[in-house]
Parts: sequence; structure tokens; C-alpha cells
Amino acid sequence: MVANNSRSIVINECKKQQIEELKEVREELKKASAVKSPELLKLIDSIQLLGVAYHFEREIEEALKDMFETYSRLVDDNEDLTTSSLRCRLLRKEGYDVPSVADDIYDAYGTIEELVLLTEAVERWDASCIDQLPADYLKWFYRALLDVHEEMEEEMAKEGKSYRAPYANEAIKRQIQAYFAEAKWLSQGYAPTLEEYLSKTLVSSGHTLLIATSFVGMGDVVTEEAFQWVLGCDKMIRASELVGRVMNDIVGHEFEQSRMHVPSSVECYMKQYGVTKQEAYDELNKQVDNAWKDIKQECLIPTQVPMPVIIHSLYFTYVEDIVYKDANEYTHVRKLMKDLIALMLVDPVPI
Repeated sequence: MVANNSRSIVINECKKQQIEELKEVREELKKASAVKSPELLKLIDSIQLLGVAYHFEREIEEALKDMFETYSRLVDDNEDLTTSSLRCRLLRKEGYDVPSVADDIYDAYGTIEELVLLTEAVERWDASCIDQLPADYLKWFYRALLDVHEEMEEEMAKEGKSYRAPYANEAIKRQIQAYFAEAKWLSQGYAPTLEEYLSKTLVSSGHTLLIATSFVGMGDVVTEEAFQWVLGCDKMIRASELVGRVMNDIVGHEFEQSRMHVPSSVECYMKQYGVTKQEAYDELNKQVDNAWKDIKQECLIPTQVPMPVIIHSLYFTYVEDIVYKDANEYTHVRKLMKDLIALMLVDPVPI
């Protein structure tokens, strides 16, 4: 009896302490929201990462709604990169349409005149170009791009791996050039052939950029040869790009074509060969199957780069295969993707 009473007292005290702590956090949210403090962003981010956001759903929803409605006034030319990036990430995570990435700028927000200047600035990679950009959101994006790569260069220099950052810079330049080519097609009303389309959109899919930038932070298994392998459009890399690009097009082209958007591989193939949509699907799926054969072939020993590098790169292709298998789970998240994320982050298998 005494033991039970003692345990009840301890449990009650713990509950009281938790309630008080929740009250304190709620009060901090209110204070930070009232003065539009940058600390509000960090607080919301921490709450979500700790998995306790369900205690503060109303406060967080109201704070982000207000943040979105005053977005243009909140973005300051002197604001640090961390704050700007965190604000965009939190808003986009909750479904708000914020221009925080290059894809959106080239795909939806920028005029062709603006994009010419931005593309030239990226190719020059010089902070003096900021003042030549005509819109504040372009200046913010360009400054953020330079800042994050400068941080990358500093970190790599500390580790004696200065050779890595320039490869990441080259990858983003190629990405921007591909985005610009698509933007020009759209502005000119040009319908590319399938070959022309793939020559640009395999790059703009972001597959190579993601792999190259992920290599930057990896250990000694990644050598300069690994960067040359991925940026040299090796057979496996090109095949992986095709898997992601074409699978994305097949499940997402109808939604994309409902708005102003460059033709997808489906439309390009239909127009070029005078076939039906289903016939285009069939042929493009064959190309995806063949690409997987190339990927598997390149994974056989001896490989051009160490196997851990091959496997790491292959994971990106597996993700694309899952995301675009039957629907565009990236743009329209459904139960499958939610369940997979829950299995990985909420209910992981104990080791």
C-alpha cells in the first residue's frame, strides 16, 4: 500500500511538472509570436523535432499563418541565411506556397528577363552581382546560395578537403542552366523533341546535384574520383536520372500541364511520334526498365568507384522509384508516403 501511494505521488508530481513545462513553452510561443521574433522560428522547429507539436497545434498554426501573410515584410535584406531558410522550410512544410528554391523561381515566379540576369549571376558566382538583380526575392536567393556554399568551403577547408566544394558549385551551375533552358522553352512556346527534352531535364531533375552535394559531407570513402564520376554523367548516373525524370513525368504530367509548364517526356514523345498517351507510357516505361538494367550492370564488380559510393548513389534512385511508382507522392503526399515516413521516424525498428 505504501509503495503504491509513493508511486502515485511520484507520477502525479511528474505530471504536474510536465504541465508546468508545457505552460512555459506555450507562453514562450505567445511572446515570440507577438513581437515577430526570429526565436519563434527556432522554437517551432525545436517543438516539431521533439515530436510534441500536437500540444501546440493551434499556436503553431496561427503563428505560421501570420508569418505567411506578412512574408514579404518579414524578409529583410540583412537577415541571416539561417533565419530565412528556416522560415521558408517551416512554411513550405505546412503547405504554404513560398518561393524558397530555384525550381520555383524558374518554374513559376521569375520573368524571362529576371531569369537571364539570375542565370548570368550564378555563372559568374560573384557577390557583386547581387545589386544587378531586379527583385528582392532574387537577391535573397542568390545571397543565400553564395552564403551556403561559402560555409561549405570553410568547413571543407578545416577538414583538408577543399577540393570538394568546387564540384558542388559546378553541380548547382548545371542545375540552373538546365532550369533556364526549360524556362526559355516555355516563354517561346517551344516543344522540344524527346532527345532535346531529356538533355536538359535529366539535369534539372536534381538527381546529380543531390548526389554531388551529399558527397561533400561524406567521409574519406569519397575521393575526387567520386565527384568526377558523378559529374561526368557516368552510365549509372544518367540511367538513374532517367528513372526519376520519366517516372515523375508519367505520374505527374497531367497535373503539370494543367498550368503553364514545359511539355513533359509524355507530350514530347506523343507529338514527335504521333502516338497515343498510352503508347507513350508504354515506350517510356520500357526506357525506365532498360535504365534499371544499366544501373544493375554498373553495380557489378569491378566498379568504377568504391561500392559504398555506388550504394549511396543508388539510394537516391530507390527513393525516386518509391515516390513516383504509382502516383506523384512528392507533390501529393498520400497514405503510402506517410506510412513510410512514420516507419522510419516515428516507429523505427529497434536495433
